[in-house]
Amino acid sequence: MLSQRRSQQLMFVTRVCVVLLGVAVSSGTSCFKPATGTKVRVGTISGSVLSSQGGGIGGATVTAQSDSGASFVATTDTTGAFSIAGVADGAGSLGVTTLPTNCTPPASVPYDMTGASKLSATFGVTCSP
Repeated sequence: MLSQRRSQQLMFVTRVCVVLLGVAVSSGTSCFKPATGTKVRVGTISGSVLSSQGGGIGGATVTAQSDSGASFVATTDTTGAFSIAGVADGAGSLGVTTLPTNCTPPASVPYDMTGASKLSATFGVTCSP
């Protein structure tokens, strides 16, 4: 009887939390806010992944790994173009993975989003015929 009552209380609390979370999301508010006076800046890194055989490489994964540990990921379209939105202010590295088996991933390159709203990067990927 006691466990059934606790279970009902837990379900009620869970429902209230879900409703409150839904209200926060739909109204664009968040429980997690930066410290007063702190402005979180974000930007976009866009560019291309191109094959040594000519043309873009579709389906490649491009990852921006920030020095603070956050990851921002995009997949290239059929032309090899990518765009990673919401990259936080700061520095990190940009790398390419998920390439065709006949292609060698290029070395990661550093990026610095500090104070920038847009960055561009083009990766040349060596692919054998």
